[in-house]
Amino acid sequence: KHLREECTSLQSEKANWTTEKKALKNEITKLKASLEMSAKLKDNEEHKQESAKKDDASKVSGAESSKGTANNKDHANNWMEWSAFSYDITKQIKGAEVWKLTIESVDAKKKKLKLDDGVMSIKGSNSKLSRSFSTKKIGSKESTNLAKSDMSFDAEGSAASVHTGKTFFVVTIVDDLGSVVGKPARTAPGDVSSPIYVVKGREKVPRFLFIQLQQRKERRDGSCYNSDFEFSFIDLNHLGERSDCTCHLPLYNKPVCFTRDLKKTKKTGGQILARISLLRG
Repeated sequence: KHLREECTSLQSEKANWTTEKKALKNEITKLKASLEMSAKLKDNEEHKQESAKKDDASKVSGAESSKGTANNKDHANNWMEWSAFSYDITKQIKGAEVWKLTIESVDAKKKKLKLDDGVMSIKGSNSKLSRSFSTKKIGSKESTNLAKSDMSFDAEGSAASVHTGKTFFVVTIVDDLGSVVGKPARTAPGDVSSPIYVVKGREKVPRFLFIQLQQRKERRDGSCYNSDFEFSFIDLNHLGERSDCTCHLPLYNKPVCFTRDLKKTKKTGGQILARISLLRG
């Protein structure tokens, strides 16, 4: 009887253990499910954060790209500032101000101006030359090609006998100390009537526009070079915001003095009649 009671007690305990085991299994299953759900939620949160980071990076990249493009445009405009061109640069840049310089007449002394439409010479020290240059060739195919290739005869010794003796003018922009800024430009040999375009800088600083009358000369060995014979200049700040004006500019003897030192410059008595117009790109 005692053994039977112990056996019944053991069987009862076993049943209780079985029930507890099932309960523990259920708890473990619930915990696993909870852990899996937490892991999924964590993965989803990390995915959202990564997506947000990528979006932010994309926005930053786009902003930097736009900024870079703007900087590139600014850089492109920066190198153009105070540069001279032999063609209408207003068609290629937007928002910039451009001066258009046209020489309408030259009153020279003791010089010969050899142009495509003839030779103009001076006789006698007191003689005066005053002539308005025809603009009938401006815009023609020949004139356009020469203007666009105006730097092709820069090199010393280049074979250009067809241009020997012909007159042209060079436009250079310098600062207050006489240092060249921007890029100079010139007309074609034998042409002093075609306009030169100068891109105005955004900063209001002293700038001077120099006009150098030059001739193409030939050495004994057959090589050619460009020779200054007179020059003039104007303070661009004096133009202010005027959109169109005519300037009577005195001519000076060579050599060209970009520093405008009165001790080194001597007037010839001649002058250039130049028209300067302010254009906007």
